[in-house]
Amino acid sequence: MPLEVVSTQELPTLSVTHGCCTDGSSIFFCTWDSPAKIFKVEPETLEVKSLTLGTTLDMGNDIVYHNGYLWIVLYRRELTIVRVDTDLREWELAVLSHPSYNFYPMSLALDAENDIIYCGAVYGSVFAIDVSNPNYVTYRRLRGCPTNYNHALAFMDGALFGWGFRDFSWSDPKNPAFWKFDGSSFTSVDLEVSLTDDLCVYDGHIYGVSEAWRDRPQPPKVCKVDSSLSVEYLSLDEKKIGYNMDNIIEYKGRLFACCRSKIYPIVEIAPDFSEVIYLAKSSTLPITYPDEGVVLGDYLFLQSMENPEHGQNYVHKLRWVSYAPTPAPVSVTFGARDERGDVHGVKLYVDGALIGEI
Repeated sequence: MPLEVVSTQELPTLSVTHGCCTDGSSIFFCTWDSPAKIFKVEPETLEVKSLTLGTTLDMGNDIVYHNGYLWIVLYRRELTIVRVDTDLREWELAVLSHPSYNFYPMSLALDAENDIIYCGAVYGSVFAIDVSNPNYVTYRRLRGCPTNYNHALAFMDGALFGWGFRDFSWSDPKNPAFWKFDGSSFTSVDLEVSLTDDLCVYDGHIYGVSEAWRDRPQPPKVCKVDSSLSVEYLSLDEKKIGYNMDNIIEYKGRLFACCRSKIYPIVEIAPDFSEVIYLAKSSTLPITYPDEGVVLGDYLFLQSMENPEHGQNYVHKLRWVSYAPTPAPVSVTFGARDERGDVHGVKLYVDGALIGEI
């Protein structure tokens, strides 16, 4: 088993944890509680500190760290961004659009070099939020986005990437698409499946995993997108993991997909799609319904919950455990028998090398 749980700690919520980031020394989560909660987890001890936002500031949907602060987007009509200090002592409302707008923002991605946080929305395209001055935050709307329900964003090689539906309605969304914004215009490509709210950037590619819309069946797949929007798919075994996954994370040069399966909660995948390993729940991997996660130092930190949409939440600290080496092939050769029937010239080879002779 390549992953092993080192320690586990309860997170103080029964709601959905829906966002995760790190400032390089601690791990942070936001939740769908009403009001939303922010958790700070110390990586050594998994000690948890909590902050609850103000009344009506519900449903923290995504979180990033930049410029000394945490930035949380709330899932509500208005574009709402909350700024929180990393000690969780206080919060400030950094962005609040006019209440007449109907955006429902949901996803974040960071362009650290230019102090821009991008925010994808159900309606109203994508927003670029300038946080170069944390005390005076401005934003603009990017025109021409080809999709609504912009569920996940990622920033790679100076460009913004994301996915959504070209034709969106809550009852029957159609035509999922992956897009790229190069700073001036959007380009896009159709997708075979709808994806989750998390994307993973690794080695010049963006990876996403499929999530069925409101449990409408679709085959479980991993998609791999390069900067030119060329898409490659890897099909997974729905008999083992079902239709839905929640996240994909790179750790130690491998990809780990989080699944809504009580038997196989995690799937290990080679980035070139040459190998797939279904990791079963076990005494060393006692995780059910993993979702949000981040790598910090030598460890992978994963959040999980008792049920996919409610129940006790946990944070797990996992480490990489090398696979047992494949036993080297052993062979024996026998010499001739003497007049008494004894065998002479017995030679023992391991992996083709002579290591002993009688």
